Amino acid sequence: MNLAQLAIACAVTAASALAAEGPPWEPAYKIRPDEKQRLTAADVVGPDGIVYPDWRYAGVPGSIPNVPERARVEDFGGKADDDRDDAEAIERGAAAVGKAGGGALLLGKGTYHLDRPVVITDSGVVIRGQGAEATKLVFRYAAPRGGVGFFRPKPGDTIGPDTWIEVHAAPDGLQRIAVEAGGKVVAERAQHAHWGGTFSIRLTGEPVVRAVGAGDHTLKAVAEWKGDRKAEATIGVKVDPQASRPVGKRWFPGDAAAITFVGDSRSGPTWKLAKDGLRGDTEIALDAAPDLKPGDALVLHAPATPRWNALVRNACKWGDYRRYAFRVEAVNARPPEGGTTNARPPEGGTTNARPPEGGTTNVRPPEGGTPNGVRVRLNQPLRYDFPITDGATAQKVYPIRRCGVEGLTLVQTEKLWTNGVYFCVGWECWARGVTVTKAGRFPLHATWGKWCEIRDCVADDAWYHGGGGTAYVGWQHSWDCLIDGVTTRKMRHAPCVQWASSGNVIRRGTFSGSDAQWHAGWTNENLFEQCVVDAAGSWGTYGYGAWASPPNDVAHGPNGPRNVVYNCDFRSPKAGLWMGGMNEAWLILHNRFVVQAGPGVFARTCSFDHIIRGNVFALADPRQPAIQLSTADCVGIELIGNRIFGGSGQLVGGPGKPLVARDNAFAPFAAEAPRPQPDVPSIFEWQRARAAR
Repeated sequence: MNLAQLAIACAVTAASALAAEGPPWEPAYKIRPDEKQRLTAADVVGPDGIVYPDWRYAGVPGSIPNVPERARVEDFGGKADDDRDDAEAIERGAAAVGKAGGGALLLGKGTYHLDRPVVITDSGVVIRGQGAEATKLVFRYAAPRGGVGFFRPKPGDTIGPDTWIEVHAAPDGLQRIAVEAGGKVVAERAQHAHWGGTFSIRLTGEPVVRAVGAGDHTLKAVAEWKGDRKAEATIGVKVDPQASRPVGKRWFPGDAAAITFVGDSRSGPTWKLAKDGLRGDTEIALDAAPDLKPGDALVLHAPATPRWNALVRNACKWGDYRRYAFRVEAVNARPPEGGTTNARPPEGGTTNARPPEGGTTNVRPPEGGTPNGVRVRLNQPLRYDFPITDGATAQKVYPIRRCGVEGLTLVQTEKLWTNGVYFCVGWECWARGVTVTKAGRFPLHATWGKWCEIRDCVADDAWYHGGGGTAYVGWQHSWDCLIDGVTTRKMRHAPCVQWASSGNVIRRGTFSGSDAQWHAGWTNENLFEQCVVDAAGSWGTYGYGAWASPPNDVAHGPNGPRNVVYNCDFRSPKAGLWMGGMNEAWLILHNRFVVQAGPGVFARTCSFDHIIRGNVFALADPRQPAIQLSTADCVGIELIGNRIFGGSGQLVGGPGKPLVARDNAFAPFAAEAPRPQPDVPSIFEWQRARAAR
């Protein structure tokens, strides 16, 4: 056993011993309002005396703007109802609008066609139809002629280390897809457990440059299918090792989509933290002078180290867990006179507003230099710790900003594993009044998103319902985003958050045939509110009303602290809420769970410190308790004022014991047991109103 293995074994042993006595780490999120010394700038005391996360940052700052019209797609060759491809016209129009300073590219009434994916790279571009009933985009791209071909680059283009190269192939029966240069394989993908509807491969030009060097060369795309069928396609390109975008500005999206908005980069310069970033801090210290200015986008990251994996018992070693995005307010910053870097914004202000144009640089560096690192003030508090023992870093990113799609219907006619509308490294972006029918994967999707918003939209079915990463509606690698007023049908997981998503709000939605999920990757401080979820369906739902992945899941890993379910309505074939473990201080408040088989809430493996209050559980199975605490380390849980209709008449089953159990009442089973009526129907709106005052 080497030292690293010994360290992991010791950490696992210590964690197991601690779990036998109580929580696996020092609890931080279950706070009483009178515990002033424990409250941080990341906490909000609610009207019911419960301490909540702060969701006032969620959504486009200041709400989705009404962007003025800048151009019409007809000005660039597009035309409705002529059955011809309008993809190039939309791309050219979007580029012109972006270069003119931003605005809306208007699509008229009627049907437009996309014979290939559209990619938009300029900020401030809005694609606007005349309404979902009036403007239709038909995405009919299937695969290149001949079965395989280059989506990017075009023949004759120059290839540098940062060039985006992408190959597509017909998906049915596809076993392998590869790119060759100079007779060498520079990238390849082969079928695996999560192959799904894979049809593409993406890479930068760097391996091409290494393989062939400068000069005129041929790139070859190769695809292989079942039955020993094979196809190839070639393009001639010029390779120039010096043809590179500026340092730190490499870009290409992780998925294909009918319409993709893609930022310049998610991989800019990186600095190590000089001291721990603590929950509630609005200032961090970096170990070197950063190339940062007010208004820049910054992402903090704490890797999943052996220490952390052992602590949270994470069996998924490849995922992304602790990451969060901020706007830089100042560098070498002093806190305001008499203030503190761990204080709330002043009462009467708003934390969801833009800074003064250009930010602020009129701050003094500390007296005598920077012995504790270069201080960077952030726009909002840290929601959790970023410890230097895990190698926490801060990275500059270059998002596309303030783009959107409005007032149209997007229909995908071919079975291809693509998204509908996709924001990749997008900040302050939105979809409003959009219907997406039969997307291949995700109808409306963001990754590395900040302050994005999906409002009054419809997601209706998907081509693929099996395999990983298919038919979700929610947020991935996204922070402080908002979904409001969305209707979904025949999805797998909706509403859904995954992979480091934090501070997001999904509310006032109706989700038919899917389950709610904290699907993977330590999601934390997200709010599901006023949602109606019916998890009965044949489209890949797990059958639980809501499900949180367990730590022993090698594909997903555990989910993090203080996720909140407030005033929602669930119907499910299985347990109402299934919590896989390592979940700290979740708030399950004023919901109705109508359950055919299973308990109202099932918790296991160090799922602790939850408050389950004011819910209605209608349990059709007379053998089931209201709450199943299936392991003894589920401690510190409060069960207050819940009403249980049916079930076994037992409040708690399993070896776990609640900390508090009071004012809970039982009655015979009623499938239409009345929903709770909380005094505050929306905790999100309550927080927003409080900020406005």
